[in-house]
Amino acid sequence: MGNRNIDTKMILDVFNDMCCFVITDAKGRYLYANKAWTQTMGVDFEHDNIYGRFVHDLIKDTKINQALRENRTISGYSTITTCDGKEKRAFSIYNPIHDQQGKIIAGAIIAIITGDNEGDVDRLIRELNFYKQEVTKLRGAKYNIENIVGVSPAIMRMRKEINRASKSNSTVLITGETGSGKELVAHSIHALSSRKGKSFIKVNCANIPKDLMESEFFGYEGGAFTGASQKGKIGKFEQADKGSIFLDEINQLSYDLQPKLLRVMQEREFERIGGSKSIDVDVRFIAATNIPLDELVKNHLFRPDLYYRLNVVPIHVPPLRERREDIPLLIDDITKKLDGEIGIPVRDIPVKIKNRLMNLEYSWPGNVRELQNVIEWAINMSYGEPMKWSHFSQYFTLKNNGSEEKNMKLGSLALIEKELVQQALLEHDTKTAAAAALGISRTMLYKKIKKYDL
Repeated sequence: MGNRNIDTKMILDVFNDMCCFVITDAKGRYLYANKAWTQTMGVDFEHDNIYGRFVHDLIKDTKINQALRENRTISGYSTITTCDGKEKRAFSIYNPIHDQQGKIIAGAIIAIITGDNEGDVDRLIRELNFYKQEVTKLRGAKYNIENIVGVSPAIMRMRKEINRASKSNSTVLITGETGSGKELVAHSIHALSSRKGKSFIKVNCANIPKDLMESEFFGYEGGAFTGASQKGKIGKFEQADKGSIFLDEINQLSYDLQPKLLRVMQEREFERIGGSKSIDVDVRFIAATNIPLDELVKNHLFRPDLYYRLNVVPIHVPPLRERREDIPLLIDDITKKLDGEIGIPVRDIPVKIKNRLMNLEYSWPGNVRELQNVIEWAINMSYGEPMKWSHFSQYFTLKNNGSEEKNMKLGSLALIEKELVQQALLEHDTKTAAAAALGISRTMLYKKIKKYDL
């Protein structure tokens, strides 16, 4: 049975003031009923122990079982018999709701308006549609094409490619370096497509252990293998049915699983692990890779047939070094996002610093993600003081002086900052001079010395 502590806030906000309604679990058992429902039906939800009972045991002419069985909304006028034996004319809506993972938020929302007031019925439908749109936000794309910042020719060309790709259901292969913004492109394609009201399921092929990858994709029947849930599990393909599935880092997909993915893409059907029934799916495939798949094909690390099936509509995300003119706009966007997020005052970055970063002879191997890293690091260095170039320059000094392997091991902003403070203390005789070299106040230097136990 469902969780009695189910989050009903959004549902309550929509319906509580206008009609009587209940929420059930996936099997049609009561989880919640508002006061208007108890008054209309002639019962007390708490005192009459309604929680956990089947709806059809109380309301003989309910359509809840049909709505759950067919997984569709059922609505219309009918005569309902209340628990105290009275008959009432009512308009009812039985509406199953699911979350992004395909799990049921509420087995169904049953909203009821008694009487023949068509105006109230119209309002109920409008409010229900609003609520379904709110749920769609949880299931759908988080970003859209407006989140892609830039006016460079490369970005404008990519925007056209995204718009073109969104108009069909063909598979899209997004290529680009790490940190360049491939995920934004995938979200944007879905948000612009005819499937925008349906699920957008993201799968990072690099984050799923190889021995779990098949069950994540296809799901499994109850007890299909040792340790499997007796209830079974719905897979990513089923979750994405009628929507889009984004296969990020597709180059990390297990070689053994590649032919199975190819079959789903070609036949639009699959079987759960431990199952024998074919499940049909209508899914739009979007994949991304930071390594050219044709190179992997040449090295026998990726199946050529799957590569050709993926590479139908290619979209390349340009690296930051090829769109330097976008850096000032990206900086504004990044600082806006960081303000209030990192617990440090975010000051405006002067135009001369933006231009210096734009014209800097640096290849930006980490692309937009590295630019954000640099901005956040500089904000930490300044800690609310007016931004200076010295807050940024130390990052590039360290990058130029250290080996790539060393910089890879540093990894985080804190480690980079700690090394810079250590370096300044070693190179200068006084803390005042060290603070000046770092571009921070003496007080701030003491805080960082204490922070890193130097």
